[in-house]
Order: sequence, then structure tokens, then C-alpha cells
Amino acid sequence: MKGFEGIFSTWGDGGYLLLPLALTSMLIFAQIFRSEFSMRDLSKQLRELLVLLEKKGLNVGSLSQEMVDCATPIMLGYAQALSQVKQGANTMSALVAVEEGFCTQQRKEMITLSALTAAAPLLGLLGTVAGMIHTFDAVAVGGGDTGSQVAEGISSALLTTQFGLVIALPGVFGSAHLYKRIRNLETHLVQCRFFLLELLEMR
Repeated sequence: MKGFEGIFSTWGDGGYLLLPLALTSMLIFAQIFRSEFSMRDLSKQLRELLVLLEKKGLNVGSLSQEMVDCATPIMLGYAQALSQVKQGANTMSALVAVEEGFCTQQRKEMITLSALTAAAPLLGLLGTVAGMIHTFDAVAVGGGDTGSQVAEGISSALLTTQFGLVIALPGVFGSAHLYKRIRNLETHLVQCRFFLLELLEMR
């Protein structure tokens, strides 16, 4: 019970801005896990495609059919690109468009995560300003309970700042990790492009 009482006491000392800070924290973690699982799934699909492209005696027609049969987003994207090439589209442009489609979606999610990570310390700073205003009001009004009001204002200011910085840390490290995953994803996409270009040149 004492543990819960301490949590509620800290929450009360931090003021109303701890609620949006807690919401921001949940959104940061949700975005990190969403992006992580999304890129894991895409990496798995790319590995399956690379295994398919390394098959001996594979031709464009059978490759397109196997891609359609697999029916994963990566496979279907490249199958559509091969169909466009067959109809006369520029090979490089068609393949790069597929790559950009997948990478652009991941970058958009990273923008959202970066925005949430930047918002956390700013909310903490807003709480700091609100706490200091409360402190200055207590000093200006004076009275017998000035010390208590000053302490309350400073406590609120420091707590929101601390929470804002702590909440931002997972977003910073999560962003660094996910940017690395995106670079790996781009590398695998380029590998697939070279395999496909080599296959199309031999047809």
C-alpha cells in the first residue's frame, strides 16, 4: 500500500501535466514496438525473396508466378514491378518505386516517433514554467504558508522536467535502433534489385 501511496503522492506533486506526459510515454513505446514488428516482418519477407531469387534456373515468368503465390506485400510489390517492366516500363524506375514505397512508410513512422520524443521534454519544460509561476505567486502573495507553497511549486517544476527527460530517453534510443533497421532494410532492397536486374538482363 505504501508503494501505491508514494506513486499517487508523486503524481499529485507533479500536477496536471503528468497526464499528457504519461500519454506521450505510451505513444512512444507503442510507436517503437509497431515500427519494430513492421520492419521485422518486412525483413523476413525480403529474406524469403532473396532465397527465391537465388534459385537456379529461375526465369521471369516463373518468378512472377511464385511471387504472386506467396502473396506477401514485398512479393506482390515486386511482381507488380515485373509486370510493369513486361509492359514496357523502365526497369530501374519500376524497381526503385517498389523500394521507395516500403521505405517511405517506415520513414513516416520514424517522423511520428521523433515528434513524440521531442514533445516529451517540451511538456516537461512547460511544467517547469507552470511550477515556477506558482512559486513566484506564492512569494508575491506572502502569508504564513509561503514556504510550503514555494516548495510545492519547485517540486512540481522539477518533477515534470524529470519525467519529460526520462520519457524522451526510450524515444531517443528507440529511434537510433529503428534507423539502423531501416538502413538494413534499404540494403536488402538494393540486393533484391540487383538480383532482379541480373535476371531481367538474361531473359
